[in-house]
Parts: sequence; C-alpha cells; structure tokens
Amino acid sequence: MNTITGGRIALQDGFHIRRAAVERRVPCFTSLDTARAALKALTKGKGLYNVKPVSEYLS
Repeated sequence: MNTITGGRIALQDGFHIRRAAVERRVPCFTSLDTARAALKALTKGKGLYNVKPVSEYLS
C-alpha cells in the first residue's frame, strides 16, 4: 500500500513502488478506500485465490 503526502521525493518513491509492483504482478493500492474495498471483496468472496509468500515475489 502506498499512500503519499509530501513533496517530490515521496512522488518519486511512489513511482518506484508502483512500477515494482506492476513488474512483479503484486497489487499496489494508492488509497485507503481502495484497499478497504479490496479487503472487503476478498473476505466476502469464494476464497479461490493464489497466495504466495512475499519472498517468491522478490526473486
């Protein structure tokens, strides 16, 4: 989750975080409302998800 407030450095960090997430196919939420909606959908769903440990995304 990347919610930013601040100046140029925070914006650059946010760009790198989002880019890394896309390259590794990891969800990246940029607002708390969106993250909350995603969590609600996941907990109300049928539970058919592929879950990997974070270490597998970093290889």
